[in-house]
Amino acid sequence: MKFLNKIRNLFAKKDKRRIPLTHVHTFKTGEKLYTYSKEYYGSIASRHYYALNEALNYITMYGADKKTVEKFFDTILDKNKQVISGINILDNALSINTLIEFQKSYIFGKTSLQLKYQEMLFCMFYLLEDEIEGGYSDVFNEKKLSLINKDQEMRDVFFLSVQTIAKDLDIILEQNTEQMIKDIVKLLEIQSQSIQSTLNVTG
Repeated sequence: MKFLNKIRNLFAKKDKRRIPLTHVHTFKTGEKLYTYSKEYYGSIASRHYYALNEALNYITMYGADKKTVEKFFDTILDKNKQVISGINILDNALSINTLIEFQKSYIFGKTSLQLKYQEMLFCMFYLLEDEIEGGYSDVFNEKKLSLINKDQEMRDVFFLSVQTIAKDLDIILEQNTEQMIKDIVKLLEIQSQSIQSTLNVTG
């Protein structure tokens, strides 16, 4: 009997979660979206804060997000290899010079910066039904953004809610880039302290 119960428990749908979540939306495809209560913000995976910090580093150093920077350097390296191999030397050299000059003058717009952080905060504070609460997954993050970007109206609603969450955490997304950077650093420090406090209580 005990063995049969173990098998039933193994295949039974797990309705109980380690962290209570609130169902906030069901996408047209059937996927359900959940969020945390304020008191559980500190239990969100530190990987989210690392991702925020990483994005901040790329933007402050290169004026662009990680994907844009990686694509830029990959293109430069590819054209440089062609020059070394003697392939279209003049054209590739001119292309390299043009890309470098563009990068020097490129400024990551405030609107793009706000959108980037809205997307990252959305992934932090909202999760799908099969996603592990308090965890981090690039796969689920991409899936969430893909779903929300297909519904412009709901996208606006949830990105507005992210602004409210950010405001609750003393982050104002409609300000200048320099102040935003300072406040994101403040967010990282606050949440790091929250995580540590949570670990101390549960430890």
